[in-house]
Amino acid sequence: MVWGFGAGLGGEGKEGPCSAQRCLGSLVLPRPLPAPTPEGTRPPEELLGLARDFITQYYVSLRRENSPAHTQRLREVAADIAGSGWYRLREPELTFGAKQAWRNAARCVGRIQWNKLQRLREVAADIAGSGWYRLREPELTFGAKQAWRNAARCVGRIQWNKLQVFDARDCAGLGEMFSLLCSHIQFATNRGNIRSAITIFPPRAPGRGDFRIWNPQLIRYAGYRQPDGSVRGDPANVDITELCIQHGWTPGGGRFDVLPLLLQSPEESPELFPLPPELLCIQHGWTPGGGRFDVLPLLLQSPEESPELFPLPPELVLEVPLHHPT
Repeated sequence: MVWGFGAGLGGEGKEGPCSAQRCLGSLVLPRPLPAPTPEGTRPPEELLGLARDFITQYYVSLRRENSPAHTQRLREVAADIAGSGWYRLREPELTFGAKQAWRNAARCVGRIQWNKLQRLREVAADIAGSGWYRLREPELTFGAKQAWRNAARCVGRIQWNKLQVFDARDCAGLGEMFSLLCSHIQFATNRGNIRSAITIFPPRAPGRGDFRIWNPQLIRYAGYRQPDGSVRGDPANVDITELCIQHGWTPGGGRFDVLPLLLQSPEESPELFPLPPELLCIQHGWTPGGGRFDVLPLLLQSPEESPELFPLPPELVLEVPLHHPT
């Protein structure tokens, strides 16, 4: 059998101390095993072959094999070896090599953690320097899915692994924010075949305001208070309707007027954004008063409130008439 110490970085395998009667594979350094001895300087031809193999492994891990950067790096390594007989690993290459060496250490029981070493150091350094750290996109996706999976009161969490996460943490202004929200609605609605999605905007930071959606739900019907005290439209939306009117929205006065989005960024005042009609997907249904049904529920969270589930108003539903059975 072959002992693989050092094989992860190009070292040759050596015969191990195990026999037909006993296995010493669980020992990191079994006594019968002689310590590796220095091999001296490798010939340039041998070193160049090992270097090319390692550099190629590194670029394959980045999914950039045969890219211009890969080709250029191979040229640089060949030039260094031809000139000085050795070459110096860049820091990302060194990190990759160290992780691979740990990963390939067959008898190391802790090697399952091989990929966490560098990332934990980065997180610790970020927290020490700024008091917080930024999740990478795969980490953000994982965290969002796990949060939904662990939401015990959500009846739809069985779909947690299908959640589509849109990373909007680099959003810089209201126009971009509105565009991202429209993309979210379009993707999630999917012409009535709804898909689970979440869009994550920049996190709260000390000394800076928040990106905020004043509407309690992305698509809501207006509610107009009448002189006799009654409400025309949705009574739950009287306050946000009046707030939109204060910011310049011209009300239609109907029962099913879709409210514009009232958005605010840290550097900008609240601004109205009417939703494009082609984005809305309405489904009409039979009710005694001629009501309409929602297709897509949306979950919003404002800085002052806990998350709450809101069914999407009828304006986001396909125009499919439903008839009451006779």
